[in-house]
Amino acid sequence: MMGLDIAAYSKLVEAPDAERDEDGEIVDYDNIREFYDNPDFPGRIEGIKPKTAYRLGDEGTGFRAGSYGGYNQSHLG
Repeated sequence: MMGLDIAAYSKLVEAPDAERDEDGEIVDYDNIREFYDNPDFPGRIEGIKPKTAYRLGDEGTGFRAGSYGGYNQSHLG
């Protein structure tokens, strides 16, 4: 089931030394993220290098907006 997660970060710093597992995924996902440029939503990562690890700053926020199925049930049902 798909959902929508929304997050906002500030004071990102590149983390070229980020530890990755054997599949190339970031190990410390609580403190480090990498971002992808989605051509369907241009400009969303302006100023950020795609597929580059960034250490998260002290400030950030986010929330889960729920699943698409749950949204459809509550609004279309």
